[in-house]
Amino acid sequence: MLRQKAFFVYGTLLDPDILNTVLGRELPEEQYAPAYLDGYCTKLYPGDSFPALQTKVGGSVRGAVLYHLNDEDLARIDFYEGDEYDFAEIKVRLGDGRLHSAAYNQPSGEPFSDEDWCLHRWQQQEKPRFLNHCQRYMTLYEKMDVEEADIYWRAMVDGDQQNAKQLQAEELQA
Repeated sequence: MLRQKAFFVYGTLLDPDILNTVLGRELPEEQYAPAYLDGYCTKLYPGDSFPALQTKVGGSVRGAVLYHLNDEDLARIDFYEGDEYDFAEIKVRLGDGRLHSAAYNQPSGEPFSDEDWCLHRWQQQEKPRFLNHCQRYMTLYEKMDVEEADIYWRAMVDGDQQNAKQLQAEELQA
């Protein structure tokens, strides 16, 4: 894991409720700056409601740089991201130039969804359920390793998908 103190986030970690839940604290405004990752776009991660980065000529991903994160913050982010992501060093664009930072990138060999991921749409459609999952998942921090906790996450997500299918079937019968 890269141990840089400036960290680029995109996707669900742009939502303040998710970020605060993951960090276990509120991040002061001066530790947060809007940033862009050029040459990429976000696609829906297969089987979930969070995004993955995909290279795209002319693309740009809106995100943020989080400054002065401590080792506990980075460990909590690493736990939250699970084994789907790895740290990598990238350059992101700020209003005043470029900055080296650390970001999670999708590991090679993982498939991409064709569906674009949008924060606003995610907040409207997925956030309440996802926030509940996130809160439950983060209670496992320091109690389980990532592999064990990811089994728990998968059970929550798959259970919600099964419940949604059952409700949809019941609505069609009504």
